[in-house]
Amino acid sequence: MKKKRLRLCDFVNYCKMLLRINILSLVVFLCLGTSYSQLVFIQDSFNGGITGGGFSTGMGIGQGMVDVYIEPNSTILRALLFAYSAGPETSSLVLLNGEPFYFNPSNIIQVNEQINQFYTPTNIHVIDITDFIENNPSNQYTIETISHPEMPFRGVFAPYMYIEYLNPILPLVNTCIIINNQFGNGLSVNNIQSLNPINVNFPVGFSIYSDRHSYHQNERTNVEFNNNYLGLVYGADNVNFNWSSGVKGHFYYQNNTLFGLDDDVPNNTMNETDALCDVSPYLLNNATGLNFNLTQISYPNVLPSQLNIFLAYFLTYTSPCQPFEANLLTSDTTACSNSPLQLGITVSDTINATYDWLPQTNLSCYNCPNPVFLGDSTTNYTVRIWASDSCSKVLPVRVRVFPQPSFERVTPTENVCGFQVGAISGASASLSLPISYTLNNGVPQNSGTFSNLEAGIYTITVTDANGCSKDSTVQILEINNLQAAFSVNPSSGAAPLTVQTQNNSQNATQYQWFWENQSSTAFSPNITLDTAGVYTLTLVASNGTEHCNDTTSALIFVEEAFVVFAYSYVTDEAGVYQIFLSGVSEYDYKIYTLDGKLIYQKSGSVEAAGTVDLWEISGVASGMYVFRVQVKDNNGNEEEVEGKVVVVR
Repeated sequence: MKKKRLRLCDFVNYCKMLLRINILSLVVFLCLGTSYSQLVFIQDSFNGGITGGGFSTGMGIGQGMVDVYIEPNSTILRALLFAYSAGPETSSLVLLNGEPFYFNPSNIIQVNEQINQFYTPTNIHVIDITDFIENNPSNQYTIETISHPEMPFRGVFAPYMYIEYLNPILPLVNTCIIINNQFGNGLSVNNIQSLNPINVNFPVGFSIYSDRHSYHQNERTNVEFNNNYLGLVYGADNVNFNWSSGVKGHFYYQNNTLFGLDDDVPNNTMNETDALCDVSPYLLNNATGLNFNLTQISYPNVLPSQLNIFLAYFLTYTSPCQPFEANLLTSDTTACSNSPLQLGITVSDTINATYDWLPQTNLSCYNCPNPVFLGDSTTNYTVRIWASDSCSKVLPVRVRVFPQPSFERVTPTENVCGFQVGAISGASASLSLPISYTLNNGVPQNSGTFSNLEAGIYTITVTDANGCSKDSTVQILEINNLQAAFSVNPSSGAAPLTVQTQNNSQNATQYQWFWENQSSTAFSPNITLDTAGVYTLTLVASNGTEHCNDTTSALIFVEEAFVVFAYSYVTDEAGVYQIFLSGVSEYDYKIYTLDGKLIYQKSGSVEAAGTVDLWEISGVASGMYVFRVQVKDNNGNEEEVEGKVVVVR
């Protein structure tokens, strides 16, 4: 790598950045105890072996052949493909024997900030490739990193294969994968506890998975294990020598023996590209804890652009711990924000297990087999299952949380009473396509528009490609465009009164008329009112739907008819001349001779219908006379009745 000359302006900018990074380092240091990723990623014991190997292009693209070893007639227990990406939300792919494996935010297990501003954050990814390895067993695989538009600052780099294989004829092997979760500044300090006891009578493999470590003097790294100096690592593994960087331990462990692959040697030191070491001499027998440090020669880094990337470490050894069954309900699952998710672990009936879930955040319990996840952000958990013999198994559980979709708008359209012309139009802001909509848990559809709806309260639901959904309750109101209207002619009069109606209703098809215990369904009926009184005529107009109607009424005033009955022929046998009055409150009676001479007049009020005595017949000479009666009712209406009367004596 060519050495660059540091300009004054670069130095000033670097000092500013270093101050900012030192503050960030303090924050990261204080937060390590609550990091969302734990150091021990996997711990397990089984009959079989473990192998691993990787490839690096130093921050670019390229292809290499990686050696591993899988004992014939073995079954793949677990196979993982690690890689790291630089920068937020970086996605790219790696080809394994030509098969694409996509590294993206969905498979990030750890995010580490870096002092190097160009490569921060560093995201450690892992993809389960168990099925692929089981279907394509081999001791050599082609790995290729694919070009990314922003390389070398963005992309996916340094893929590493880790494989566990089961074989009943092989003795027990114990594995522990340790993920680096520290701020990247050229120093990695690790203190690992709660390991399964280590039998130091057999080799103990310690393998480094890292990147960069070029031949440049500043990019070399010293390795210490339990305060014992192992050596200085740098340079390019044989598998990627064309790129002059990338140190990784290549190995396999089985039959209580550690084997080196590629240019790695299973001795008690590390040197240059040899990133594998048998650390059994540096451990006490049955040790359950250890520490190791990796320190870049240039730490604290003078030039953060020359920064090594520490990713993971693999411990493989023999342990007295016996295997036991412990299976996750799911090891990599998804949840929707603020939606509880049941996690869980099942163990064999032969052990009395206890549990430790880490980190202790957003779970309903941390020492139970089946906690409920209650968080709203993606979290990487591990669960440690302790057996009754104080041996444990550690399994990873990643809960990737997707945001709930949302509605940009939900617009109702009113319904017209008696019809189904209401509508709801919803539009989601979700970017996780495709999305679908349902109304009242009905059949999903691509469109957010629902038509031909009656008035009522509805629930529209949008569901995105992640299975996350959002409800919105909306009410379709109802408008009634029916209008009942009519006129009557006449609106008042004397009984019996015949009234003509004129129906002026709008948007109606059916009609009901009601008056004095009578009804009609005619469009414009004529009605007769026989007796005096105040009548209410009501029209109910509808369109055939029970609740869709409109009502209006009118008052009709019916007066009692004037009745004036006077005798036209009387004799003195009648005694007194009488007239019959009905509907009259006042009267004025006059009688004249034929030549117009007034001979008698009487006025008065009438309390009720009946006869009124006027004059004595015996006092009037025989002959023909003319009478006039003026009557008035209580409303002031007047009428005059004229007639003749013959008196016979």
